[in-house]
Amino acid sequence: MAIKCHYIDQNFNLKNSILAVTKLKEYHTAENLASVLQQTFEEWEIAKKATCIMTDNAPNMIKICELLQKWHLPCFVHSINLVVQDNLKLRSVQTLRTKCKKIVRYLKNTTEEGKQFCTELQHSVQNRLFSYEKRSITRIATIIDPRFKKKGFLQPRKCKPSQCIFRIRNMPNISKKGSGQKNNPNGDGETESAPKKSLFSFIGQKNKTKVKSNLAYAIIIKGQYLETPNSNEDTDPLLFWKVTGEELNPITQLCQKYFCIPGTSVESERTFSRTGAII
Repeated sequence: MAIKCHYIDQNFNLKNSILAVTKLKEYHTAENLASVLQQTFEEWEIAKKATCIMTDNAPNMIKICELLQKWHLPCFVHSINLVVQDNLKLRSVQTLRTKCKKIVRYLKNTTEEGKQFCTELQHSVQNRLFSYEKRSITRIATIIDPRFKKKGFLQPRKCKPSQCIFRIRNMPNISKKGSGQKNNPNGDGETESAPKKSLFSFIGQKNKTKVKSNLAYAIIIKGQYLETPNSNEDTDPLLFWKVTGEELNPITQLCQKYFCIPGTSVESERTFSRTGAII
């Protein structure tokens, strides 16, 4: 069993490291696999840092995440493969596969078999791939991608920017941003002299004692980001947040947390491949 960690470093580069390669002498039950994962988390002290677990669609893998109380994200490549397998089980397709030497023949819409194939294909795509718009991880990752934002959803009602607000307000450094700490506007590091009283001194005193809400600050940050035009489709989202991250710091932290999650588990499976390639 190979356990690989994906993360983003301080320079906004995607990195991955093998945390453990363990020989399992017991049955590959969810409980046994979860125990190995938990031991690895504790060894590397990353139990609270692990955002989600990427695996294939096997039931025992899904149950692991339930036992460890971690988000699960199904491997996109495995899901696409299941879409194909669903359609290859059709009796009409199996018959045509036997008779036909060229795959083009049973994909033509002029035949009843082709129509049935296309209908089943659409059903499988909706069943296995549309769930990504329902998952919190992929929703948040889409919204904070400057190329997509709210326009990256086939079903706009599935876009929930409020989830981003909740994540932003719970970022560890947001309190520093929204606490209204007093700064020297001159920036020279000198101690300020006692301010002179004026007719409107009471207003300044109220501003000093005003407590800023993390929620209010999160809403403002989210609004500033979503109101700007989407970036071009060839934009590198990691480079975007590296350059503009200071202005929208809490969202930058979300980027580092969610953009490191891979789309497939192929990278881990390649660990056991002699050639380093998975077909």
